[in-house]
Amino acid sequence: LHNRVSHVDEGAIAENSYYFLKTGQVNADQLTGYFQGAGPKQLQYHKLFVLTGALFVKIFGYSIYTFKFISLIFFLLFIFFLVKYINLKNFQYQNNNKLFVFLILLANPNIFFYSFLFRPEIMVMSLGFINFYFLIKGLETNKKSYIALSGIFSGLAFLTHMNGVIFCLSGFC
Repeated sequence: LHNRVSHVDEGAIAENSYYFLKTGQVNADQLTGYFQGAGPKQLQYHKLFVLTGALFVKIFGYSIYTFKFISLIFFLLFIFFLVKYINLKNFQYQNNNKLFVFLILLANPNIFFYSFLFRPEIMVMSLGFINFYFLIKGLETNKKSYIALSGIFSGLAFLTHMNGVIFCLSGFC
């Protein structure tokens, strides 16, 4: 995290989190004039992601490292559930295949870029994969509680970013 260059969106989303924490509403003063609706009392934003940023600021203080740490935590959460998925009974892989899954994941440079960037992509990816994990586990064990958890995580992915709607639609299908 040290000495990484900040992305323009990090400042804008961090500003959203800051204003939400201080005033209870989201402002985007940095983006005023760039697109319609930006400025005081912004209604369209990455809701759960901004709320998570506000919570981390309240706990750890306002710092770029605080914000970058959020994406790193969600990437580690994704890795945790990926390992759990690989180890499911009906999805046993040989050790070489497990290694291959991680090599493919870690060979993608976007993983390293977005895992240390205060943008909602990693959080949506993680919540979407957790949704998938509980859906598979629910279908495998025939437990409705896992299916319900799957629905909750798909809703959280959608609340994080509009692209998360795909998890709600795929779960419905």
